[in-house]
Amino acid sequence: MEEKEEKNINLEYEIAVTDEQGKEVYKTGKQPSKSYVKQFMQIMKAQAQNSSVPEVKDTTGTLRTLSPDRYTMKASDGDDTTGIQVGAGDASVTNDDYALDNKIEHGNGTGQLQYGAMAFYDIVEESGYVKFTVSRTFYNGSGASIDVKEIGLVSHTDGCYYLIVRDVLASPVTVNVGNTLTVQYTLKTTA
Repeated sequence: MEEKEEKNINLEYEIAVTDEQGKEVYKTGKQPSKSYVKQFMQIMKAQAQNSSVPEVKDTTGTLRTLSPDRYTMKASDGDDTTGIQVGAGDASVTNDDYALDNKIEHGNGTGQLQYGAMAFYDIVEESGYVKFTVSRTFYNGSGASIDVKEIGLVSHTDGCYYLIVRDVLASPVTVNVGNTLTVQYTLKTTA
């Protein structure tokens, strides 16, 4: 009998929407992220070897050579260039993706959401897993409902931004005016 191979690294996401009073009006539950893109592996290799990676596309599609010593996903309120991003595109994910299909910009205008600061949680050991979670909130002050169809993780170094994970949601998540969307990614590993 063939043995089933266990994954030793997983990425999950969870999405919730709360109304103006903070009451949860929608929640996906934990969903498996299936969409590390090739650049994730290139960046991990560079960090492991402490060497540069030639020809990695930033989120504008520009080829860059990046050094391994300053990667981060830290972002403050209003910074939509790095960290968790949300979008309105639904093109299928490919290994060569370097940006969301149709990123939703920060702001209060038509089709925009207000990006909160990235939140980073302590590493936790639980049920044989080591877990690390990051999350971000998105407030809709635009005046109209917005459908979120894709999410992703972007890291940056030396002023350039690199998509490392992209997921297209099974169904769009509608964020009504005055509601807040929360997106959470959890990286899990096992020994």
